[in-house]
Amino acid sequence: MDFNKNFYEGMLENLNETQFSDFEQCNVISNEGLHDYIMEVIPASHIDECRCIDYEPNDRIFKEYPTALAYYNTLTNEIRVGDYSRFDSDEGFLDAIVHEVGHNEYNNDFSENSANVERWNELHNNSLESYYTSGIGCVSDYAATDAEEDFAETYSAYIRDPELLKFHNMEKYNFMRDVVFDGREYRETVYIGNDTFVTPPATLQAVMNYGANVSMEDFLEITRGGNIDDIKNTIRCFDKVAAT
Repeated sequence: MDFNKNFYEGMLENLNETQFSDFEQCNVISNEGLHDYIMEVIPASHIDECRCIDYEPNDRIFKEYPTALAYYNTLTNEIRVGDYSRFDSDEGFLDAIVHEVGHNEYNNDFSENSANVERWNELHNNSLESYYTSGIGCVSDYAATDAEEDFAETYSAYIRDPELLKFHNMEKYNFMRDVVFDGREYRETVYIGNDTFVTPPATLQAVMNYGANVSMEDFLEITRGGNIDDIKNTIRCFDKVAAT
């Protein structure tokens, strides 16, 4: 059979040598949509060695591990994504894909610099004590598993929820900015009705949970209609209160 271009139409998109396939089946994002998203937010060098990102709900790994969301194969540099029903939301679906791209970056370009790996291991180990005692230091329980999972979770948070990462660990944020992303920073914008907020609700809730003596409703009222600098100053104020 001649596997020509028409055979792959609607099924496959290429980014450099990376192939995107079968995402139309998940009803969340198309191959083209994921391709465009990756092109927009991921540095090209972070995806260079990745052979494919595939939606593969019937992959044997997902059958053997019912709670697995996605995985990265370190031997083949391939990313497989599980059934959409396993995810809490569309955002969680994209979070998992960016997490696996973080593994690809760690496994290839990043791991070639032993000094950077050593420094990251130090950051990971230093954050564990504070995470287990106060819940601050790692962006998730999964990040506390080991240094590589911490890297992938932190990588995803740096892109998808930078304020959450800043709240948990500014040293890790600075490391991602300076070493992994060459100075590039991201701003997460969340729309609630007609209002625009710089910080995602998950981050606001994290601040509330850590002890800031202000309700979520009061926070939204304070920031509603404010410009970006005012909102950022408010967030800094809340972070300071939370740290006391």
